Formats: sequence, structure tokens, C-alpha cells
Amino acid sequence: MPKTSSPTLGLSSPEIFQLRQKYGWNEIAVHKSESLVKKILRQFTDLLVIVLIAGGVLAFLLGERIDAIVILSIVIINALIGFIQEFRTEKMLDALKKLVAPLARVIRNGKETTIPSRELVPGDMIILSEGSRIPADAELIEINELKVDEAILTGESVPVTKTTDKKQKAELRTVFSGTTVATGSARAIVKAIGSDTEFGQVAELTTKTEKSESPLTKEMKTIGAFVGKIALVISLVLFLVGYFWQGHSLIVSLLFAVAVAVAAVPEGLPVTITTALALGMRKLALRGGLVRELKSVETLGATTVICSDKTGTLTYGEMTTVSGWMTETGEFSVSGSGYDPHGSVDISKNNKTAELLFMAGNFCNESALVKSAQKWKIIGDPTEGALKVAARKFGLALKTSQPTKIFPFDSDRKRMSVVVDTPSQSGAGQANIYAKGAPEQLLNRCTHFLDNQKLKKLTPAIRKKIIQQTEVFAKNALRVLGCAYREIKKGEVKKLTVDTAENRLVFLGLFGMRDSPRKEVKESVRLCQKAGIRITVVTGDFGITAAAIARELGITDEDTPVITGEEFRKLSDAKLKKLLNQKKNLIFARVKPTDKLRIVEAYKKLNEVVAVTGDGVNDAPALKRADIGIAMGRTGSDVAKEAASLVLTNDSFASVVTAVAEGRRIYSNMRKFILYTFSCNIGELIVVFATIIFGLPLPLTAILILIINLGTDLLPGLALGVDPPDAEAMNLPPRNPSKRIVEKSFILRFVSVGFIIGILVLIGYLGILWSNGWQWGEILVINAPLHRHAMSFVFATLLVIQLFNAFNFRSDTHSAFSRKIKTNKWLWGAIVASFLLALVVVEMPFAQAIFGTTNLSIMEWGMVTVLAGGVLVFEEIRKIFQLNNN
Repeated sequence: MPKTSSPTLGLSSPEIFQLRQKYGWNEIAVHKSESLVKKILRQFTDLLVIVLIAGGVLAFLLGERIDAIVILSIVIINALIGFIQEFRTEKMLDALKKLVAPLARVIRNGKETTIPSRELVPGDMIILSEGSRIPADAELIEINELKVDEAILTGESVPVTKTTDKKQKAELRTVFSGTTVATGSARAIVKAIGSDTEFGQVAELTTKTEKSESPLTKEMKTIGAFVGKIALVISLVLFLVGYFWQGHSLIVSLLFAVAVAVAAVPEGLPVTITTALALGMRKLALRGGLVRELKSVETLGATTVICSDKTGTLTYGEMTTVSGWMTETGEFSVSGSGYDPHGSVDISKNNKTAELLFMAGNFCNESALVKSAQKWKIIGDPTEGALKVAARKFGLALKTSQPTKIFPFDSDRKRMSVVVDTPSQSGAGQANIYAKGAPEQLLNRCTHFLDNQKLKKLTPAIRKKIIQQTEVFAKNALRVLGCAYREIKKGEVKKLTVDTAENRLVFLGLFGMRDSPRKEVKESVRLCQKAGIRITVVTGDFGITAAAIARELGITDEDTPVITGEEFRKLSDAKLKKLLNQKKNLIFARVKPTDKLRIVEAYKKLNEVVAVTGDGVNDAPALKRADIGIAMGRTGSDVAKEAASLVLTNDSFASVVTAVAEGRRIYSNMRKFILYTFSCNIGELIVVFATIIFGLPLPLTAILILIINLGTDLLPGLALGVDPPDAEAMNLPPRNPSKRIVEKSFILRFVSVGFIIGILVLIGYLGILWSNGWQWGEILVINAPLHRHAMSFVFATLLVIQLFNAFNFRSDTHSAFSRKIKTNKWLWGAIVASFLLALVVVEMPFAQAIFGTTNLSIMEWGMVTVLAGGVLVFEEIRKIFQLNNN
């Protein structure tokens, strides 16, 4: 334990120097930022990108310089797109960092001074006031009605009343770093700084927690391995055919095999995937979600379970008076949510009892309602703020008569009271005592109640009725406060004590308050359930509160049990697995950070894809361990934001559902353009292999294959990457996390389409040769006029057929013509651009000189179009058969 500062003088300069040497600075190393070099190099770690780099290097070494330059340029462009998007996001997140209090009030060398909070040392005396952020863990030595909001550390929505009573628990006598003073003031001795604080301990747990590998990362490894194997097989087969069958030299055979294999690898695929993710990232940013890493965008679409925090995510994180009760009217409601005073009370403003009830809530109140940057907020206790807002909704002005005497709230009597002067028609000086507090404690000081403006005796039956209503509110997770009043003469004010003031009171009614659910969340919950996504509420707040909010939002029902932290820690791993395997929405309340982390890990062991939402330090370890952690941007701590993959700038659960829908769209589109790319490349390979087997001259050079890949893989592929979402996307259950894109049915589909492409192109190739007098077995000289003519026709056919093929993969089952043909304007633009590329390469003299092509007649272009349409017809027939069989 560090040396304790003097209550009056604080630490001296020599003491501060010694303590600084021993304990260091009051800082928490949440995250070591990657250097720019590391961020750039990380863009080259995908296996598919590594395959392309290897192919480019081989092409360069074997003299295919143009191929090598093009491939490596594509790899660099891909890396730049990923780096720029992630760099922009980091800059946006830096702007959101507001957690650690920049300044601290201390007493040093006998004087009060303000210092940067990082300069605090254990033993320092700090001075805390209402609204201030607590800069370190400290033991309280003096307090004045101190309440601290610890939601960011514990998840509990109600401020904690602190004490200096040594008989109370240590946590009630301590204030913790990162929390905020809700009301009151205090002096405290710093006992822990930086990583030694409770805040720092959770942050350290976060840094030790392993970050999960995203489903897309696993998918890219699978695709990369698949492409690598294909490239290796192609190279080996072509080398063996060239060297042993066709009798070419070793160098020529090796050069040709590598050149064709490299050209056949889908160079545009990494760029298409990266661009699709970047566009999805941009779209989410416009809707309030900042994605830290590109691959996290797609992970959202695979989510099967959302472990959601309650306070600030499902709710506004702001106390609201929602109900009231008086003996003469029964229960009434107060509309609106949060601290915005726009709303109404469904009770007449002429009701005298109601007026007194709201005046009691307004005057027994040390909070302030202010408007800042178009947003209303409360300075002071959130519960008192909720009463202040309700008084405004009833019609009372913020600034009315000020209390002439105040008896502050304390934790023993659980009440507070004020004296307010009131006008009198008789001219005699009058005043009212207004009191508020815990209903049971307040009733002990009441003798009467108001009923239709008549003073009546408070009988045992009426007391029981009031207590029953209190219990009704409590069961609905409302925090309940009672209000009372008494009329006195002004002359009595000076003689009043707490006991005499809070005596012979007249009971007015009850207020029920809560942290209200966000309006948009209920619909979002419905969409999640429709999409087969389970929601588990994991909160540090009370179970009754969490259960009521969950029921209201439709997450759970009356029969859903609430598992408390104490009960949870007694569960064995086997019992926890059985509980989570029930496939039901659950509620865990009063949990610790380690509990939340264990829940996430248990779900992951069940092969679930887990998203976790949270804002506090207590949420950070689970955020990091989840497949995708989602932190709140406005109210979230820096520790939470650093641990998360997605940061919501609007703090709304509804944005999570938007992100899930976007993730599903991206995955669906990624599947489309991978199918499209591989089917096209298989078609090219079939043409090449068939001509080799039949002893025909190669119909394409490696550079022409590369141009086809760039022209048709890249542009239409990118366009498929931004295809609008399917209407049924959020009506389907999440995909199986263990199911890979490149599986048997997937391979069968792109191979079958590729086979049709190859057959159609070969028909065209042979047709052009025969129509120009070529006979089977006749040796065709490479680069002779007939060979250049046939090669130009094959190039045009392959390119155009792939443009038709792009329409095939907009849906697995529906006709290419059944979806609105104008829904993807980018695809039409890509097709036009790619077709113009074909015209340039075939028809322009400068291109003919470079690529060895020659002009085609109008009739031949017509043949190209007819053959190209064949792939569309094939897929339409397949879809009809598939629909009939289903």
C-alpha cells in the first residue's frame, strides 16, 4: 500500500517523485498501434494473394514480363484498397476516444491544483465533484451525498451510493477509475493507478484474450489452397504434355506450362473480394457502423448468436419516468423516452393531487436538465433527472420557486425533503414541505393521503394498497419512488429539523422509472428471430430489470429463467453446454467480465458464430474473443472500442441487424462472383487442354487469356459484388459456420458451366477453321493469317460468353430474367466496358499489332453472340429442372 497523503497537505514533491519511480504513470496500454509497414504487409497474408505473388514472380523469371507486371500490379492495388479502408476507419475511431479523464483535481504541497490525470500517483488526494470522471481507484475519506455511475465497469444502470463507513463493503468505500460522479462530491486517496486499477485489470484480461479468426479468413485460406492446387496441376499436366507428347524442349515446355497456369489463375478475385468488402464497409459507415477490419464485414452475415448487453444497447442508457400512481386515479402513463422533455402525461393538468405530485418530484431534486448540441442531457442523478423531465411533460416550468431549505437524501433514511414558499390568497406567509424517497420509508412518515383534493386518513388498507402497487412497479423492473407533502406557515421554517419536517406528511403518489428500451430495437429483434439468430442478454444489471426489458422487446417470455452471476459460476462446463444447446434466447444477469467471456467461449465450442455487443470495460474481453465484437461509439469505453471489430456511432442495436443484413448480402455476392470467376476460368482451361489433346494450335496466347481475365473477371465480378440483396436474405437461417464455399456442389456447378463454355468456344474455333478451308490433321502455322483469325474469334467468343455468364449467377435458382433487370446498373456498365475492350483488342490496328489479332466480320460477331447466349440457355434449363425437382 502506498504512502497515504496528508488529509490537509497532500503529497510533497519529493514523495511524488519517489512514487512515480516506483509505480510509473497513470496509463493503461489498451492497444499497441500497428506501424504503417505492418498494416501494409498484413494485406499480403492471404493464401490466394500469396499464390498470385508466386505466379507473378515465376512469370517474371521465365521471361513473361507483361504477365508478371500485370499480376503484381493487381496484388498491389488489392493491398492498397484494403489498407486505405482500414486506415480511414482507424482515423474515425481515434476521433471517438474520450474515455480517460484528461485532468484531475488534487491537493499537493498543501495546495489544490489541477494536473493531467496521467501524473497521478498512489497516495495522491483527489477531489471529486458532480459530473467528473474518476481518474484512478481511490479510497473515500470524505463524502457529500456521493453517488457514482459505474455502468461502464459493471453494467449496472443505477448509480451506486458510496460511503466512508468502515463496516460497509470495500467496493462501497472505493471509487473506480473510468466511472463518473453522478451526484455529490468527495475527497479520496488514490490507491491504484494505470493497469493496477479494476479498469486496468479488465483491460489486461482483454489483451490476453485471443481474437477469433473470421469465417472469411478461413474461407480465403480454403480458396487460396484450392487455387494453388489447381495452378500446380495445370502446370504439371501442360509441362508433361509439352515435353513428352509434343516433343518441345524442357525450357519451352516449362515456360508454356507456367504462363498458361498463371494466366488461368483468377487474378481479379482478390481485388473483387476486397472491393466488395470495402463497399460494404462504406455502406455500413453511412448507417452508423465503423468496421475496423475488412473481413469483419462478412462475418456479420454468418452470425448465429448475438450476446447483447442491456444498458445503452437495448436501452437508451437514460432513466425515464414511464408510470405514476395516485389513490384517486390509479396508474397513469408518461410518454416519451430519455431526457428529451417532449412527451405527455395521461392525466388532467387541473388535477390538484397530480400537480402536487409532480411539484414534489421537481423540487426534491438536485439535478439539472440542459440542452447541449441539440441533445437534452441531465447533470446529476439520472433518477432525479427522470423526475425533472416528467415535471416538464406535465407542464411545470424548469425554473419555479427555489427551495428555502433542503434536507438532503441519505442512505439511512432513504428520503430527501425541501421547503418551498407558496403564494396564498389570504396573504399569510405559507410554504410546502415536499418529500420523496423509498415508498416504505416514506409511508412511515405519512399520516394522511389526498383523494379528490380531500385530506383522508392513511388507513392500513390504503397503506397495503400503496405497497401492492409498489410491488407491481418493481415486478415490471421499474425503480419506484414515493412523494408526499405538507403545508406549513413560513414562521415554522427556521425551527424545522429533518425529523419535524418529515413528519405528519400527506402521501401523494408513486413514480415508476426505468432505462427505456430503444424504440427501434423491438423490430430489430423480430428480424433477428426471423433470420434464425438467437439473442442472449448478458448484463451486469439486475435480473428483474433485464428480464422485463427482454420480455418487452420480444427477446424472451414469462417462462424464460434468469441465470444470475452467482448461479452461473456454479454451473459446470457440461451443464453450461446443455443450457446453451437448447437453442433458446437466454438472460444472464449480474455477470462479471470473466463470466461473459466464458459464455462466448462456450458458444464458440458449440460451433456458433458469436457477435457480442457492449460498451463498458467489463464487456471488452468478450468483445475481443467473439467472432465479431460490436462496441458502442458514443457511450463506449476506449477499451471496448479497441477490442471490437465493429463500432456503432449511433449506439443502437438496430444497426447490428443492418450490419447482419449487409454481411449476408456480401457473402451471397462473394459466392456469386467466385462461382462466376471459376466457371469462366474452367471454360478457358477446357479450350486450352482440348486443343493440346487434339494436336491443334493453341487458340489463345497467355497474354490474351490474361486480358480476358482482367476484362471479364474484374469488371463484371465487381458488379456482382454490389448486387442488391435478395428479398429472402433475412428470412433464412444463418449458414452453417462449418460449411465452406468451395464444396462438392459448388465445384460441380462451376465445372459444369465451365464445361459448357469450353464446348461452345471449341465449336466456334473449329467452325471458323473449317469455314476457311482448314482440314483435320492439317498443320496450322502459329501466327499465320488463319490462326490469327481463329484466335481472334476465340478471344471474342470467350470474352462475350463470360458477359452472358454473369447473369447466370445473380441467383442460384431463379431465372436471370425473373429478377428486375435494372436492379444492378453496375453490371450493365461492366458488360458495356468489357465488350468495348473486346472490340478494341480485335478491331483496332494498334491492338492487333500488339496482341496478334485481326478483324472479324459482322456475321462472325453475330456467331459470337449466338454461341455466347448458349451458356445462358444451359443455366436456364438447369434452374427449371432444379425447381421441378424441389
